[in-house]
Amino acid sequence: MAEVTIDKRFEFFQDYVKTVLNLSTGALVLSVTFLHDIVGIGSEHGTAKPIQCRGLLALTWVLFLGSIFGALYYLYFHALASKDSELSARHLTISAVAALAGLFLGLVAFGVFGWLNI
Repeated sequence: MAEVTIDKRFEFFQDYVKTVLNLSTGALVLSVTFLHDIVGIGSEHGTAKPIQCRGLLALTWVLFLGSIFGALYYLYFHALASKDSELSARHLTISAVAALAGLFLGLVAFGVFGWLNI
């Protein structure tokens, strides 16, 4: 049985965080599209439905942005760690957890917001 090297683990987590970054960015864009196409905000027809729970939408965007910034923070410190092996893994762990938690909680909040506004 072959062991996975530390470099391979580093590469795996970098790819993982890049995926979280892409999903968070896509979810943020999807939420804006949802407002435009489903709810009707900004449409030319003027038939926009009233938005329920605006605070939940704001929370959703904050969570997605937190996930995006957490992923970017991770990628920044990942690049530094490749040059300086003494860099604390705490930065990487906290930012990876923040990125994943922001994505997950943002998706849950967006799902509830969507359910209330359909």
